Amino acid sequence: FLMIRRPPRSTLFPYTTLFRSPLEISDILLQKEILKESLNKKLIRLPIDIVDIIVRHGILTGGSISSSFHNESPNDYDIYLKDLDSLRQFKQLLTGDHLLYVKSVNEKYMETLVDGKLVTVNATTFDNDIQVITLGTVTMRETFDFVHCMPWMDLYSSKLHISKKQYDLIKKKHLIKNPDYSHSLSDKRISKYVDKGWRFPPQE
Repeated sequence: FLMIRRPPRSTLFPYTTLFRSPLEISDILLQKEILKESLNKKLIRLPIDIVDIIVRHGILTGGSISSSFHNESPNDYDIYLKDLDSLRQFKQLLTGDHLLYVKSVNEKYMETLVDGKLVTVNATTFDNDIQVITLGTVTMRETFDFVHCMPWMDLYSSKLHISKKQYDLIKKKHLIKNPDYSHSLSDKRISKYVDKGWRFPPQE
């Protein structure tokens, strides 16, 4: 990403042996490049010190990855930072001119921490649809609601981590609850995916 030195090609995709066919491997690698290009175009519009923290300490995860496999434009790109120290550094940058890059809100939106800007306890959303989650670190993805939302890309190494099960669910547009998600599934979340053609698979 950007000015970060590209790692050796052999490290770019760690799980190729988990896929049944060369077509699946090719599909994964293609989507990884598409995601990288999309993110680069958005990141270059942010201040370099914010980009540095995002790239060195962040992962991309959530619905944007599954959207990419279906040539859909994500609503936003969810970035999770790896530890509390990088979260602290990021929050310290949300002052002065840096706030000019944060999405504005004209009406009350949850409990914003900065008047008129989409900075909440949960996340900071930039004008370019990059959304840095500030409620917690990367471990939050382990308890996402749906399995297809759990693939992730390390932004520094450009590795895309996606299991065979996650890949198959994405391609079939099947909704499966993550067994580590301890709450009931949200009707709003279910409707969001059903409207895009996702379905719960038939019971075996």
